[in-house]
Amino acid sequence: MNKTIMNVIGITLLFSLLLSCTKDKVKEPNFDVSVNSLTFKVGDTIKYNFNGYADNISLYTGESVTGIANVLGYRYQYKNRASADGNAFLQFSSLLQTVSQPNTLSLLVSNDFSGIYDSANIYKATWLDLTNLATLSNGSLSTAVASGLMSIPDTFKNKPIFFAFRYRAAAGSQQPRWTITNFNAPFYAKGTDTANATKDTFTVATLNPAWRGINVAGSQAWSISTTQLLISGGSGTTAVANEDWAISRDFYLNRVPNDKPAFILKTYTDGMLTKYSQRPYRKPGLYKVTFVANNASWKNQKEVIKEFEINVTP
Repeated sequence: MNKTIMNVIGITLLFSLLLSCTKDKVKEPNFDVSVNSLTFKVGDTIKYNFNGYADNISLYTGESVTGIANVLGYRYQYKNRASADGNAFLQFSSLLQTVSQPNTLSLLVSNDFSGIYDSANIYKATWLDLTNLATLSNGSLSTAVASGLMSIPDTFKNKPIFFAFRYRAAAGSQQPRWTITNFNAPFYAKGTDTANATKDTFTVATLNPAWRGINVAGSQAWSISTTQLLISGGSGTTAVANEDWAISRDFYLNRVPNDKPAFILKTYTDGMLTKYSQRPYRKPGLYKVTFVANNASWKNQKEVIKEFEINVTP
């Protein structure tokens, strides 16, 4: 290969490298927003004027989703939030049939169970007995009995926890039948925008996801479906002692989804906006409106944030 060709290749590679570096350089957006008032009434359209340019523009309206106001919404300050402060609870329904032996069902919770569903790992774990907090069926009714709303101790927040129903029945007599339905663990997030914000429910656990039955002793076992947990004990004087566990998958009781933009106003391929009319708010209150503008390459990003506190009156 002669010297001229080598020089051409070298210059081409250098040019490509310089072009690549140039393309990867990202400038901060020259972007600004204005609004002619900060006070509006319910139903008013809010009009914003844009100046400058940004590759991408998104809008957080400061609203929360109806019904779960402090857990999910369109608020920039919660875009990276994974958990929330609040109170976790548990509730389910139970039905006892063939009332023959007392105290055969226990409700337990653990935050150090390994997630290996066998008897050895069950016994290695520390289990807190919550049975006394629940109202259980006593067999006097032919319909399921609601447990009531039970508070989960704060020590079980911010950790993966496992719920379990343990069935223990003695040998030599008819053993009971238990059916568990309507299992859920609602989380009530505390108000985070104002001191007096109302609590809202976000259900993070249902009966459907991944319960497993572990037969520790005897021939009986939990039957698990998408609607219930069920166990029927042995029959009559020939029944052998049974110990059987139904253990849930792991849960983070106070885990909540992070907030998302309410609207993507512009992407890289769109022309620049000069104005934007936001949909009316449906409820009075103070809303922190946040415009996020960024310029981005495949490797880098620079961002500009513009915020307004909008007061919406009745």
